[in-house]
Amino acid sequence: MSVTPLARTCARAPTLLAIILAGCTPETVAVPARPSVDWYSLEGSAVPAIEPKPTPAKLRPIAEQYAAALSAWNPTAAAGLFDENVHFSFAGKTDVRGRAEVIQAHAAILSPFDEQKLTVGRIFRADEMQVVEWTLSGVHARPWMGLAATHKPVVIHCVSLLWVADWGTLLDVHVYFDILAAKAQLAGEAVKGAASITGPRPSEPLPSSGGPSVFVAAGTAKEDEDEATVRAELAALEKGNEADFLATMTDDVEIVLDGSSMRGKDEAKQYFRAARRAFGQLDTTIGSVVGVSGDVIVEYTIEGAQLARIGPIAFVPNRTVTIYVLDVVEMRNGHIARVRRWEDSDALSTWPAQGASAPSNGAPGATDAGT
Repeated sequence: MSVTPLARTCARAPTLLAIILAGCTPETVAVPARPSVDWYSLEGSAVPAIEPKPTPAKLRPIAEQYAAALSAWNPTAAAGLFDENVHFSFAGKTDVRGRAEVIQAHAAILSPFDEQKLTVGRIFRADEMQVVEWTLSGVHARPWMGLAATHKPVVIHCVSLLWVADWGTLLDVHVYFDILAAKAQLAGEAVKGAASITGPRPSEPLPSSGGPSVFVAAGTAKEDEDEATVRAELAALEKGNEADFLATMTDDVEIVLDGSSMRGKDEAKQYFRAARRAFGQLDTTIGSVVGVSGDVIVEYTIEGAQLARIGPIAFVPNRTVTIYVLDVVEMRNGHIARVRRWEDSDALSTWPAQGASAPSNGAPGATDAGT
C-alpha cells in the first residue's frame, strides 16, 4: 500500500514532539525570594534638637540690668550679674578680681550716700562690650574716698564699661568718675580741673529721667574709620604734632569734662599745648576703643614725667604721673565734634613723689596710641 507524503508527516509528528519534550528537564523553577526591606527605616524619625545660639552681647540688656542693680543696691541681687572671676578697675585706684571683691568695690562707691537716686544717660552696645553713663545723687552720710562725712548733697557723673561673656555674665567692669569734682562739691569749692589743663568743672545737670538713649554698633566700615580718627588724635598728642591733632576735629569741637567745656579749635590748641608743657616724654596708651553708631568710646592713659606745676599740684622733680581717661566721642563727617571726658584728676595729689608710676588699668589689649 502506498503512503502519501502527508500521511508520512503526520505519522512522524508524535515522534518529533516526544523528542522536544524529552529535551526539557522535569525540574521546578523556584519563586524568587522577596527582597529584604527595613520597614522601620521608612518610619518618620525625630529631628535632633538644635541648640539656640546665644544672643549676641550687644543685643542683651546687660547695661540696664547693671544700672538697676546699682540703683536699688542689693549685693545678693547684684551677685548674679558678675562672673565668678570678674575683674574690676576704678580709674587706677582700685583693681580687684573675684565676685565678692567686685561687689565690695561697688559698695565702696555707693554705700557712703543716703537718699540715693541713680539716673541712666546713654547706653552703647558693641560686640562683647557695653557702656553705660549713669549719675548718682545723694547725701554724703559716711566717709568716702578719704573724706569725712559732710552730710551735704552731691551729684556724681559716672560711666561704666562692661565686658560680657557669651553666657551672659560680666567678665570685666571699668568705672570712671571725677573724684576731684565730687570732693569739690562736698567741700563747697570751685575746682580747677583735669590736672588743670581743661579748665573749671561746675556740677553738671542730671540727665533726663525719660529713659536712656541706646546706641548699637552695626559693624560698618564707617565705625572703623571713626575709630581710626580717634586713634590719630591720641597719636598726634603723643608725638607733639599740633596740626595733626587739630585736623581730627571740627571747627566747633567741644570737650566737656564734668560740666565745663572747651569750644573751638583755639581752645583745643590751648589744651594740647598745656598737656605738652606739663608732661615730658608724654605717652598715650589705648586700653580699648570701639565705634558705635557715630560715636567712639576710648579709654586710655596719659603718662609722662612732670615738668611743671599742674594747677594746684606743685612741681615735684623726677615724678612720673599717669592719668586714666575715658572719652565718649561724637563724630561728624569723619571728624571729632564733641568729647565727653572722664578722668582721674585726683591722681596727682595721691601718688608718691619720687619716680612713682600708677598701676596698669588692666584694660584688655592695651596698645600704644601711636601704633
